Amino acid sequence: MTINLLPQEIRIQRAARARTATTVLIISAGLGLIVLLDVALLGFKTILESNIRTQEAAIEQVNQEMKRYAELAGQVTDAQIRGEEIKRILDARPEWTAIFGAFAQAIPTSASISNFNGSLSTSPNITVNAIAPSIRDAEKFRASLDASEIFQNTILGAFSTSGEGEVSFSISTELEKQIVKEGDAAQ
Repeated sequence: MTINLLPQEIRIQRAARARTATTVLIISAGLGLIVLLDVALLGFKTILESNIRTQEAAIEQVNQEMKRYAELAGQVTDAQIRGEEIKRILDARPEWTAIFGAFAQAIPTSASISNFNGSLSTSPNITVNAIAPSIRDAEKFRASLDASEIFQNTILGAFSTSGEGEVSFSISTELEKQIVKEGDAAQ
């Protein structure tokens, strides 16, 4: 058994002070905890904002690289299109050496060509001026060209005779359709 000789008032005051001290201690601890949490949240917020800025910078860099790659892809596509166009043009061009070879085979040995005009954009495609010893040689040249697989619609044009008996004449002809391919008319 304990006997407390303190008067009741003092005991009540001490109990009230103890409660007040406990309450102040609890409130102080709560406020300290709140301040500590606030500092921690502020630090966390700062870290998150820093990470967000870093990620936004990385996203911006990736976007810039994607734009650059898109430009490069566009340039590659343009180059591929140009390459395909060049290939199409080269594939579509007739072999002029084959055309000249056919002329060389068709011309009689006694005749010679004085002028040759070839164009894929005109009709007839080819016009030549030639000299031969006779009209018969000129007609033989025309017939040889017309019999060729390369030429069609060959026409013996105007001719004249010189004082030495030679005949000057012109021949116009068109290339066969499979020789003149798509796109050649513009060349």
